[in-house]
Amino acid sequence: MINKIQLQSVISKYYLSGLVESVKWKVENNTLSIDFMSPNRDMIGKVEFDKFTVKDCELAIFDTSQFNRLLAITTNEVLIEPTNNKLLISDAHYNLHYSLADPLLIEKVGSVSNQEYNLTFILTQEQVGSIIKAIEALNNSNTVCLKKTETIAGDEALEFVFGENQEHSNKIVYPIDDITILKETSEFNIPFNSEIFKNIFRANRDCEGVEVRMNTDGLMKINFQGEDVRSEYFVVRRQDY
Repeated sequence: MINKIQLQSVISKYYLSGLVESVKWKVENNTLSIDFMSPNRDMIGKVEFDKFTVKDCELAIFDTSQFNRLLAITTNEVLIEPTNNKLLISDAHYNLHYSLADPLLIEKVGSVSNQEYNLTFILTQEQVGSIIKAIEALNNSNTVCLKKTETIAGDEALEFVFGENQEHSNKIVYPIDDITILKETSEFNIPFNSEIFKNIFRANRDCEGVEVRMNTDGLMKINFQGEDVRSEYFVVRRQDY
């Protein structure tokens, strides 16, 4: 049996509020691994869940929205059994059938080669919540720039600058003072899609730790660690900014 709430949390980490619909679930030794990619390929990631008590298999989930609707009506514990071209989901009240897709219909997920990063920092759950609030406060903007700056003491620091680049646009600046420089770099101001950040951080608010690495080519790596779940995201800078 699998805890429904925990499974919904795992799914949310790749589904990202509807951003990613079609994925392959790979099960090996009771570990579920899901590689995924955003439609415009500005984000790829991986989620792993250690307590997925299903026999080794590969499941092509084409319509995650529909799977979520089926899962939502079940109670606390569900039994999941792959059989032929269906996934059987049962609890104390329902026997549900979810139709699996042809694996060839699921687009292959890209990969990220070994990268050097210029800096790293850790975000607390409180900081993650603050970043989400900042994005939601400027709901007419989908831009956040990460800018190298300095603290009052002259130490290197980082700012999340939410809002558009125009001089008279509304902005929110959220500083991160405790960063570790891995490779010296000059000043930078790199734009990212803030909506992707919001969806990633919302889906992972139940995780214990958040480690972020970034390089000045415009690639960010975000790692979350939970008790039985690990999620990793690579986000590239906006190219249209």
